[in-house]
Amino acid sequence: LNVTNRSVKNISRLSTIGFIGRISPEKGLEILLESLRTIKCCHDLDIKLIVAGDATKDYAFQLKKKYSDLDIDWLGWINEDTLVEVYNQLDMLVVPSISYDNGPMTIMEAIATKTPVIVSNNETLLTYLSEIKSEHAFESGSTDALVELILKYARDPLLLKAYITEMP
Repeated sequence: LNVTNRSVKNISRLSTIGFIGRISPEKGLEILLESLRTIKCCHDLDIKLIVAGDATKDYAFQLKKKYSDLDIDWLGWINEDTLVEVYNQLDMLVVPSISYDNGPMTIMEAIATKTPVIVSNNETLLTYLSEIKSEHAFESGSTDALVELILKYARDPLLLKAYITEMP
């Protein structure tokens, strides 16, 4: 991953969230999608989601159909040369894994690109963000907890800027 030495991202508000990784049930993408649907219908806030990962399997097709009402850009599998470009489009990355996750590279990539990360409270995921004091974890598998955390950042863009300044 070629990352230039960047300073704080210029984020005026939370408008684009990303999910980067394998599209399979244990990775929790459906929890994120359900959270975004709740935010859209119950809080009148539309947040764009960028999904980067192999979307050619049946599970991905099911999600595309079920959540076609949301603003989602399904990029498919992306190569390393495009990765920084994708992170630069994101205001925040969400890693909603619902099973033991051995520490996805996406968290390290997000840190390298100064992209704030929200993770499920899986112990191995939290390890990578132990220096971050800003709230960044939600109860694994809980759509309500993820909605609450996303709304917190969407309502106060200064929280995003503070999070970024804490990133190593």
